[in-house]
Amino acid sequence: MDDIKNVYVLVYKRAEISAPWMSYSVERMKKDDIGSAVELINGYYRGWIHFEPFTAESFESHLSRIPGYGLDNVWVAEDGGEIIACAGLWDCSTLADFCYAREPLSWKAMGLVLRSLSRFTRVPRIAREGEYFKFHFLTDCAFDQGNPDCMKSLLSHINNVLLEEGRSSLVAMVDPEEPVFPLLKKRQLQIETWHLFDKSFDRPLPDFSPLYADIRDMIP
Repeated sequence: MDDIKNVYVLVYKRAEISAPWMSYSVERMKKDDIGSAVELINGYYRGWIHFEPFTAESFESHLSRIPGYGLDNVWVAEDGGEIIACAGLWDCSTLADFCYAREPLSWKAMGLVLRSLSRFTRVPRIAREGEYFKFHFLTDCAFDQGNPDCMKSLLSHINNVLLEEGRSSLVAMVDPEEPVFPLLKKRQLQIETWHLFDKSFDRPLPDFSPLYADIRDMIP
């Protein structure tokens, strides 16, 4: 058995981008960036279970084959022309909208309190029971682990992109050992633990951790 963390980051106000970010540039990925981004992603996940290294061609196909994804939905951070961080946003609402068919009383009470406070200040928004909502999955995330500030600032940039698009949450499905997990935990969020089970009938099980959580597994 292995645990995967489903991290829900609440988007409700602009995130301040730290001063070091001023030395970087951030923009949507261009076709010419694919080779450098693939090199970064392959190095970030090298040796992880379930990860199959990309080539430039397979990554471009990966981007185009997922509904609601694509080159325009991946951001890269560059320093001196070198890509040091990247992250994509998969709009899963192209396949389905979601709602909470039943909510616990504690959620309903919290939603009522937050809606009252929203008259005076910016607060997270909790969807009402039966109300459809949309969110994005964080995917194809990688960064130079010697420079975590670049990923912190890229996450802030993505927060602001989602805010402008009227989305209330960002979801990341990660192994607890993934380097981006501690950075996500510093934001206002909810974390669920999903358990993955593997059973072998005729041979010993391989090492099951760290596990690469592939967003394509979320698509039915």
